[in-house]
Amino acid sequence: WREKLAIDAQARALWQSLEDELLRLVNEVSSRELQRSLEEAESLSEATDYIVWSIFLFTLGLLAFLLVLLLLLRRDLLRPLVRIAGNLSRLRDGMQPEPIPAVRITELQEVVDIVPDIGGYLGSLRERSCRLEEEKDAYSRMSLMDSLTGIPNRRALDMRLADLAELRQAASLIMLDVDLFKIYNDTLGHQEGDVCLHRVAQAMRDGLRGGDREIFRYGGEEFAVVLDGVSPEHALHVAERLRQTVEQLGIPHPGNPAGHVTISLGVAAVEVLTPETLPRLLETADSALYSAKEHGRNRVHLAGELVKKSACLAAGDRL
Repeated sequence: WREKLAIDAQARALWQSLEDELLRLVNEVSSRELQRSLEEAESLSEATDYIVWSIFLFTLGLLAFLLVLLLLLRRDLLRPLVRIAGNLSRLRDGMQPEPIPAVRITELQEVVDIVPDIGGYLGSLRERSCRLEEEKDAYSRMSLMDSLTGIPNRRALDMRLADLAELRQAASLIMLDVDLFKIYNDTLGHQEGDVCLHRVAQAMRDGLRGGDREIFRYGGEEFAVVLDGVSPEHALHVAERLRQTVEQLGIPHPGNPAGHVTISLGVAAVEVLTPETLPRLLETADSALYSAKEHGRNRVHLAGELVKKSACLAAGDRL
């Protein structure tokens, strides 16, 4: 038993010694691994700091580069472009361009140099456009005027009646022509006939007063007078005064029984002139004119009713 206890004690001593050695080895290995881990962590931290600072410095450098580039672009590109745009706006408004300092960019400098040429070209175009507008207005006025008599023509009459029809107002129309004018032409010649028509047209135009009374050459020796917003009775007064005006010219007419140039007139009136009633107004006035000619000429006729030349003008009445 004693021997067994001794062997057991010896075994325990050996085990304890082995356990201590193992514990020492484990502690030594753990310390080394920990030291190595700490060293690796410190190295990794240093590498991370280096990367972060590198990124920061690169970003800072990039921002500085972009800022310098922006300043250069503003000086060499944006500012000249803004000035060029301003000069183009001034040219559009008809003003002279402002001088622009020299630009570093060659292509942009070419644009700067061509701006004054553009201004001159635009000025030339503007002058040409004004001349064209003036010529257009002149041609437009000429297209509405009768070159022989100097009064508005048939086209102007149609436009005037169309405007009144759109306004839907009361209107009167006087149709008239020179009596026996073909005989006048055949006897005295077309040149004298043209002179006669001119004198008659000018006398009737001068005899009309007010912006609502206009005379037009309808065609040949026929004329038309438009009266805006007047009664049929007043239209008769105007027609009679026109008849008297022409008769008082005393232009010799060898083929007229009266011995001088006279006119016949037909009057038509409508309370509300519309695009639908306009053709009827023209037809009625034309029929009244032919009625006046059939009843002896040198007189006024109102839409189917013969009006004697002396009965339709009261004393003191004016056109």
